[in-house]
Amino acid sequence: MRPLFLEFKGLNSFSEKTQIDFEPLLKSGIFGIFGETGSGKSTILDAINFALFGDIGRSAVKTDKINDKCDSLEVKFTFDIFSEGKRRKYYVERSIKRKSGTHKAMFYELDGNGENGGKCLADNVKTVDSCIVEIIGITEEDFKKCIALPQGEFSKFVKSAPSERTELIERLFSLQKYGENLKGKLLRRKQEKENEYNVLTGKLYNYEGVTRDKLKELEDEELKLKEDEILLKKQADDAAAAYAAQKKLLEDKNAYISAAEKFNSLKKKSDYYEKMGKVLSVLPDCVTASNLADEIKSLDKQIVVLIKEEDDVKRSSGELKNKRLLLADKISKSDYEGEYAKLNSLYGKMSVLLSDADKLKRKADDLALCRRKYQNKQKELEGIDKSLSVNNQKLAVAQKKLAEAPELDLQQYFGTQFKNGILKDEYAKSLGYIKDLQDGVNFFADDSALYDYISAELKRKAEEYKELILSVRDAKTDVYGQVDVLNEKLKAHRTAENEVNKYISEIEKDEQKRDTVLKSLEETLAEGEGLKREYAELSEKLSGVFGDKTDYSAEAERVRKSAQAVKDKQKADEEGLKNIDGAISSYAVKLASLEQAVKSANESLAQAKNSLADSLKKTCCVDVDGCRQLIKEYGSYTEALEKYNKFTADYAAAEAEAARCEKLYGGSSITEEQVADCEKEKITAERNYSALSQALAVKQSDIKNFKARLEQKKELDKELSRLNGERDLISQLDKLLRDNKFMKYIANEHLENISKTASKTLLDLTDGRYFLEYEDNNFCVGDNYNGGNRRRVNTLSGGETFLVSLSLALALSDTICRRSLKSIEFFFLDEGFGTLDGDLIDTVLDALEKLKSADFTIGLISHVDELKHRINSKILVSKATENHGSSVQISC
Repeated sequence: MRPLFLEFKGLNSFSEKTQIDFEPLLKSGIFGIFGETGSGKSTILDAINFALFGDIGRSAVKTDKINDKCDSLEVKFTFDIFSEGKRRKYYVERSIKRKSGTHKAMFYELDGNGENGGKCLADNVKTVDSCIVEIIGITEEDFKKCIALPQGEFSKFVKSAPSERTELIERLFSLQKYGENLKGKLLRRKQEKENEYNVLTGKLYNYEGVTRDKLKELEDEELKLKEDEILLKKQADDAAAAYAAQKKLLEDKNAYISAAEKFNSLKKKSDYYEKMGKVLSVLPDCVTASNLADEIKSLDKQIVVLIKEEDDVKRSSGELKNKRLLLADKISKSDYEGEYAKLNSLYGKMSVLLSDADKLKRKADDLALCRRKYQNKQKELEGIDKSLSVNNQKLAVAQKKLAEAPELDLQQYFGTQFKNGILKDEYAKSLGYIKDLQDGVNFFADDSALYDYISAELKRKAEEYKELILSVRDAKTDVYGQVDVLNEKLKAHRTAENEVNKYISEIEKDEQKRDTVLKSLEETLAEGEGLKREYAELSEKLSGVFGDKTDYSAEAERVRKSAQAVKDKQKADEEGLKNIDGAISSYAVKLASLEQAVKSANESLAQAKNSLADSLKKTCCVDVDGCRQLIKEYGSYTEALEKYNKFTADYAAAEAEAARCEKLYGGSSITEEQVADCEKEKITAERNYSALSQALAVKQSDIKNFKARLEQKKELDKELSRLNGERDLISQLDKLLRDNKFMKYIANEHLENISKTASKTLLDLTDGRYFLEYEDNNFCVGDNYNGGNRRRVNTLSGGETFLVSLSLALALSDTICRRSLKSIEFFFLDEGFGTLDGDLIDTVLDALEKLKSADFTIGLISHVDELKHRINSKILVSKATENHGSSVQISC
């Protein structure tokens, strides 16, 4: 992954938008980020880290890192990475609001050079985080370990004690799972297994009497109970059969008694039903006569109601006819069409003028605004005049001070001697600059003709400036003694002159402002006069139609509603006349229908009376009351026939049942006491059998449960055996993990692998001289120029120690990145050179020059001036001030 472009604002001391183009910096292979302590150098790394992972590593609360002058933190970052055979470019932007703490994020893959030319891959914080980790292949922790290298830690790491080195490896590679975490996990597992062992032995204690011998004893008891059960079953069956026979005899005897009682009861009712049989034939005519009498009564009532309703219809029809005459007269006298046309015409005129009403309102607003504008300009003019008066007074005072401090003639004070002294200093500075150029050219010395020409030309110029310095005589000592006096006088003159110029400038500005305001006042006045005329014209035009009304929309709406009300009233009256005509017609139809209904009811009444006389003749009754008496006593013909037939059938059945039961009973002398005694014997036998069956079931259940407990005990014994094996294994592991032995072993494995990778880098950095090994818990450096002789790293010089620590840091970075299958293309060294002297800085730069390549860039973060002057591609960071935040300047 390579950074291409970074833009951020509102982070730490950066309050303004800051942009960094990394592409020209990457071309040089090495670039630096320089600035004073606290200027904000590391904030650039924070911005990249926030863009990629949404986190600012040096702050637990993100909003705490928002600059006090900003409402939000915003970061935009463009980077590319080699993936699937080609370079792919991506763009991420994030922001956090100070007040709400809202964190937003967007992530794009770019199709060209513009950030809008690609497709959106994620549009919220969670998906952006996971998408970036998937693409770059490393997490935030890995980024801090292999991109922003902890160079300061590695210089200590090389010479640290084995235990401290193990702690660092554990932290960098997240090996806690092999150290204290593993010991804690093993302790928890040991405690778990001990708890399981205690629980298991407690469970087995409850199975102490569960044995095979006990099971055999229970099974023998079950066999004895089964033999007794067969005997009691036969006794219970015999008692049940004897009881059933005695009970049947008693039931037959009781059945005969019941049948005889039922037959005697029916026999007592035979006289009533015999009489019913004689009158059955006349019951239908009685019912007919009763119904006809009810019909005659109903028709009499119906005729009375119809006659009354006929009278009501005639009266209502007369009232409607009178109402119609009045409404028709009202319609003929009303001029609905003319009134509607007049109001509708007025509404049309008003509608046309409503747009002018809006214009009138806008003109009134514009006129009020113009008045306020004119008043404000007058106040502004008064303020300018007051400022002119004050500045003129101050100018007079300043001119008086300038007259009291006249300009001095420098030639009169110093002549040519002072000039010669200045020339000598300038020649000395030029000579020093040429020597610096010679040192720079010699640093990049080669055998080219261009180098020889430049070297000779610089040498010639140096000799020329030496001669110029010797040719200029020193200024007299007493001349320099007058410098302080001259400075004081010059300072007084310059101060007075500056003050005069300042007030002249202020007066000129005030006069320009005054001219501008006067011109604006004239324009505003002309504008106001025009607005007044337009307002008066519109107002006169509207009053011709609306009169003294000022709410034009409301008045137009009132006229529209009045016109509509006239139209609605006309429609309502016409509709009412139409409804009255319909109602009169409806009453006429209804009256004809009622007259026909009265006629039909009278005819039905005469017919019903004739039918009643015929029905009475067929019955044995004198009148309708006699018929109703028979119906009350025997019911309708259907009901009476059903009762008669049922009684006849029940009587025959009861007589037959009594004869049958008498034959079954046979005159036995069986008693209820005898049956009760048989029942007691049966119950006793069944209880004995049931008790034994229950005892057998309980015994069988006990055997089943006992067998289950025996199996459970067997499983618990197996579990105890397995658990003891695990306890033995945990005990062995506990011995292995004592004194952090396993963690040291894992750390040593990592250190040996890192040492092998670092050794290759160290050989390249030292032209094949030094190699690195890790043995006996310590780093050793071998010297190929001295027969491969090995020595401890604490015997190395400062430059050698730096090369070793840099090689280890690069090896660590490479190891972490290889886990993500991504290559390292750039990294930062943050504040690793603060204590290096000049010779060691040479060593550092030589080593980094060997490491850089077209595909590998190194970024240094430092406040060391010597590094800043010796690295051409750099980002210069300036401290924040009261007026603006930190700023950056790119130099390539």
